Amino acid sequence: NEEKSQIDVQFWGSHGAVGLAINMSYGEGDVAYEPDPEIKKWINNFEFRKALSLAIDRDKINEVMFLGQGDPSQPIFSKGHPYYPGDAAAQKYTELDPDESNRILDSIGLDKKDSSGMRLRTDGKGTLQFLTDYAAEYFVAYDVLAELMQEDLAKVGIKLNLKPMDVSLFETRRNNNDGIFMAGGLMSARWPNLLDRWHE
Repeated sequence: NEEKSQIDVQFWGSHGAVGLAINMSYGEGDVAYEPDPEIKKWINNFEFRKALSLAIDRDKINEVMFLGQGDPSQPIFSKGHPYYPGDAAAQKYTELDPDESNRILDSIGLDKKDSSGMRLRTDGKGTLQFLTDYAAEYFVAYDVLAELMQEDLAKVGIKLNLKPMDVSLFETRRNNNDGIFMAGGLMSARWPNLLDRWHE
């Protein structure tokens, strides 16, 4: 309706608008909790993170949340930005490949599952589960994002427990290094070294 309404519609670019942030500094520094060594082991395992990336259907998230107007990629600056690392880095491990994700998870020792098909911890303490924070009732539908990723990861046996919260609590938990996973705006994350360490 641009011409009929005599208006000019332009898209405002955003870097790392939504995604799954993994707190690779979980348990580090002066934290008010006792970190779970099994959780820490896996979130700092490159192959595990790669498997998660291959299991997430970015095209579906793009269609549902952004009417197909987004540009699925890794959490990097957009094309045209001076710090854009190039297409190869932007698209690394972004293709949907649940078969390869399952193969990787099996190969790194997460080959046993519970009765519902979720993968078991390697320390014998039940199902491997990741608490996933998101800001509820925010201007971006992070609840939709969290639920879509929860569905995708369940298909490869990774269980996300979603934790909706007020944005102020979300910010506090993020800034205190309390979270494990975060469904939200990636480039706004303040977790130490997240982007630098993603590809290690």
